[in-house]
Amino acid sequence: MIKDGKLFGKINVIDFLVILLVVAIIAAGVKFVFFNKGNAPDTLIMKFRIEEVDNFVAEKVHVGDSLYDDTGENDLGKVIDVETDESISYSVSEDGLYNMTSREGYKSMIITGEVQGKKTKLGAEIKGTKYGVGHSMVLRAGDAKLYLRVYDIKLKDNEDDGEGEEDTDKKINASLTLYCEEEFDFVADSVKKGDIAFDMLKNTKLGKITDVVVKPAEDFAVTVEGAQKYEKDGFSSVEFKCETHAEKDEKGVLINGKSYHIGSKVTVSAGQTRVSAVIKNIEIK
Repeated sequence: MIKDGKLFGKINVIDFLVILLVVAIIAAGVKFVFFNKGNAPDTLIMKFRIEEVDNFVAEKVHVGDSLYDDTGENDLGKVIDVETDESISYSVSEDGLYNMTSREGYKSMIITGEVQGKKTKLGAEIKGTKYGVGHSMVLRAGDAKLYLRVYDIKLKDNEDDGEGEEDTDKKINASLTLYCEEEFDFVADSVKKGDIAFDMLKNTKLGKITDVVVKPAEDFAVTVEGAQKYEKDGFSSVEFKCETHAEKDEKGVLINGKSYHIGSKVTVSAGQTRVSAVIKNIEIK
């Protein structure tokens, strides 16, 4: 009951409303702390690579500069390292062969940034945008604007990426050998022993990688002397083997209820790398 502007004749109504407001603010703060305690962002080290950029643009990027994804409209932290080298470009000879060359007045760059985000199985998620090795984007670094790719993503403290234990309710152990005929060198080199291979389209974990073989990618060209095989500069093939738990299937194996057989095409996330591969062999153990 309100009497003479006081609640129950004792507490001023305005004072009471102020108290309610303070209590609400405190409650909201407590809720924010407790509900977001387990959602603290990871500190990520992201590298960005550009194969050819004008010298005057490269010279505008410095340690301490802000990084901004112009494509995804995301702040990506600060530059902590800048590496430059000769530019990388490709030309085709009269014989139809690819040659890797460099151009005067241009550089290649690797820009390393420290970013707040969330480490995921497929790379990283930063403010709702997903990033993986090979991701193309327009990046602003200080005063420079560059069209480049994500080169590497790691946790700053090199912690495990949170993979859970492998399923234990399968009947057999199996080994899958996957082969990717051609990828950029830096993508192929990012497939590492110990990484988890993950089928992105079927949402299935294929197991831990136990062996990786990277070789120069090969191509063919028709010359006056006939068809010739040559190594393609800047590109590699990668073959990797992963161990998994599976069930026998008429055509091959079942992993998490999904069928895999020799010749199956798989879009694989391997560690921080995304490649298109084909199953070359299945070994039942």
